[in-house]
Amino acid sequence: MKKRVVILSLTFISVLSINAQLKVKADGSVWQGYSGYPNLWLGTYPSGGYDNGHWGIEVLNGGLNFWKPWPSPNSGNYMLYLAQNGNVGIGKVPSAKLDVAGSIAIYGTVRLSSDERLKTNIVKLSMDETNRLYDLNAKSYQKHQPEEVSETDKKFKAGNENPAKNFEKQKIKQKEISEYGFLAQELKEVYPNLVSQDSSGYYLVDYIGLIPIMVESLKEQKVQIEAQNKKIETLKELVGKLLAGSKK
Repeated sequence: MKKRVVILSLTFISVLSINAQLKVKADGSVWQGYSGYPNLWLGTYPSGGYDNGHWGIEVLNGGLNFWKPWPSPNSGNYMLYLAQNGNVGIGKVPSAKLDVAGSIAIYGTVRLSSDERLKTNIVKLSMDETNRLYDLNAKSYQKHQPEEVSETDKKFKAGNENPAKNFEKQKIKQKEISEYGFLAQELKEVYPNLVSQDSSGYYLVDYIGLIPIMVESLKEQKVQIEAQNKKIETLKELVGKLLAGSKK
């Protein structure tokens, strides 16, 4: 009886390893996607003749990708993506340690590293740097998220039909949001060190980097205003003396 159970178990493991790409190794570890397309579907969502699950986990371009297969609700790629270098992307392939496509709500304080011991070549901002603020032009605009398409998606869209990855059938409208801000291309001409690019070539702006420039500009204006007030007071005293002398 025990021999028959062992034979059945080995047969079951062999079938999983060959047909379902699930391999159980001698040390007890389990490999999914051992060969072929490494993809795991979780849950179920049958629609339009397909049943592709609520969630998918896959090894994509060397990273670990959590996505929602079509036709599951809110289907789409890169719901959560962990890249080989440790970068984490939410809604996109990450080009930073944490890269988010969308709004972030924070109920608490955000603190950035600013210890003097971590900084070198510390130089006071020049008037030229602060005066460049007046060259900036703030805008209002509608903004949407850039489309994220992986190499795997491109292959499927090119003709290899796979309903799980066929995002064109979703017809999901990208949500636009209203914002006030600067155009990165224009800001780059004034403060190039506040503008960078992501892995897709889109420009990113360091708005926080504008704060110290604005503080120094306000301080300069304060000094100018105080100097002008002193001149005004001096002129008032002079006019008062002249008026008093003319009355005698």
